[in-house]
Amino acid sequence: MVQKIIPLTMSTYSFQRPFSTGGCSLEIRTEIWKNRRLHFSNFQKLISICFVFLIINSHFLMVEAKCGVFGRSILTSSEGDISDGFGSYSSNHQCEWLIQAPTNNSKIVLEFSSFETECSYDFLFVLDGDSHSSPLIASLSGNYISDVVVARSGKMLVILYSDTNYILRGFQANYRIQDCVMDCSNQGTCVNNVCVCDNGHTGEWCQQVQCPNSCNAPNGHCDFTSNICECNEGYVGEDCSLNLSSNDNLGGYYTLCSSFDYEFKGRTGHAGQFHEKSNSLWVFGGFNLYTTLVSMDYYNFTSNKWQTVPFQSDSIQPAARYGHTMTVYQDTVIVFGGSLDNGSLLNDLWQFNITSQQWTLLDDATQSPAPSPTTDHSAVLVYNTTLYIFGGVTSTFYSLNKMFTYDLTGRSGWQEVIPRGGHEVGVTGHTCVFDAESNSLIVFGGLHKTTARASTKSNDIYLFHLDKLYWYKLDIDDADKPRERAFHSANVIGNFMVVYGGYVHDHVAVNSSVTEAEICFSNEILLFHLGCYQWVAWNDILQDFLPESISGGIRSILPHCSSA
Repeated sequence: MVQKIIPLTMSTYSFQRPFSTGGCSLEIRTEIWKNRRLHFSNFQKLISICFVFLIINSHFLMVEAKCGVFGRSILTSSEGDISDGFGSYSSNHQCEWLIQAPTNNSKIVLEFSSFETECSYDFLFVLDGDSHSSPLIASLSGNYISDVVVARSGKMLVILYSDTNYILRGFQANYRIQDCVMDCSNQGTCVNNVCVCDNGHTGEWCQQVQCPNSCNAPNGHCDFTSNICECNEGYVGEDCSLNLSSNDNLGGYYTLCSSFDYEFKGRTGHAGQFHEKSNSLWVFGGFNLYTTLVSMDYYNFTSNKWQTVPFQSDSIQPAARYGHTMTVYQDTVIVFGGSLDNGSLLNDLWQFNITSQQWTLLDDATQSPAPSPTTDHSAVLVYNTTLYIFGGVTSTFYSLNKMFTYDLTGRSGWQEVIPRGGHEVGVTGHTCVFDAESNSLIVFGGLHKTTARASTKSNDIYLFHLDKLYWYKLDIDDADKPRERAFHSANVIGNFMVVYGGYVHDHVAVNSSVTEAEICFSNEILLFHLGCYQWVAWNDILQDFLPESISGGIRSILPHCSSA
């Protein structure tokens, strides 16, 4: 699906009562579901490419610029339409549109009326500037209509790239050059290219209501300094509407933090974990489509605010990275591996103390045995003492099958886990959770290498028994399995492994005609029962809820983080 880099959005799900299916009692531990909510953050990935181009000018009051033989169009009109042309765009092709405002303070707003490209192969890139080195602000592919894209430098470069495979209908978009974005939504006044919002509204273009629904008082109250609801104990949400002690509005979606909150910048390849004592979601690192991040940010569910941990320039801290893992251990978070901005991989192990807000290097991986520099792996804490690292990508291996442990209590160094047998698996972009009842690690999905140049997505589940050191592939009927996926997330809540999202694309074109819609990324919530070892249809749970209790939804996202 089309994705645009957007700030964090979180949703919460709650469930009603025990149910059964297939003769196996699938009891939901409702007291655990009530107090353990699932939180998501959503972002998009970058694919970069260089082009050779020619230039042609346009100087009309209202223009329509199509992708043609000239390659690039320069647009200076205050408003216009751009598209790939009539019918489908060409294969193995690139077009560019450079939109130039009269001043560098002007804003350029791009809105799409239609969009459809081959998922993950044909892209529309939008940059905030006039060159390929300008900040990338959107990387779009698939068939989802994006939110508005805003360039703030007075210039916007739009690039359409297609490969040699099949083609789809392309896109139609309208651009507008404005002094203030969206003319302040008619809820404010533009002063020196900045919106001064009317009373009761906030946001860059006054698009948000301050303290929506009056914070559902007495659930919360409005902080008139930040214009954000501060919720009383037991309530969360942008408007304090979610009662944590109640199962009202079962199965509903709740926005806990608006996607227009610019305190936290959108990113991909980050890692995040919920820390119960601080009642906060902690997020480290990531990639914002043009630079790698090193910040540690946290969202407090009581104050509804994002904050960034301040560090001194000379303080000890990890290098900026993405594609790493983060795990909660007591009142700390543990960060391992990932990728640097230049593509070099890491295998250092760091600990961040949430109370003192200080970093400590636990292991620099100079002593053998230690994991190779790795990215897109999994990390899981077992019995709150031992960190397990599994799979991923190294500089020499794709879909790694290695497993290592690190004793966080004794800090005795890394140990490689040598399986004694079973159906051993190598995988990357997977999930791994710990099931205490079976004393096993449960690995789901991901990418398996099939040839030297190819890999395939998986929907299989593998168990690794920690006492027997034995791999076992669950025998589940293909008809009962969900769609194959990678770069999803998984958490254990009660007696379920809850899976969200992931990359699920399959080619659907036959003889250049599309037989069904391109699906890039999933927004499904999947439930796997850890007692019965079977997938449970989401609709089997939702049918127990009143129709009016199920509301909202969130877009398909990749890659993201989730925590319970």
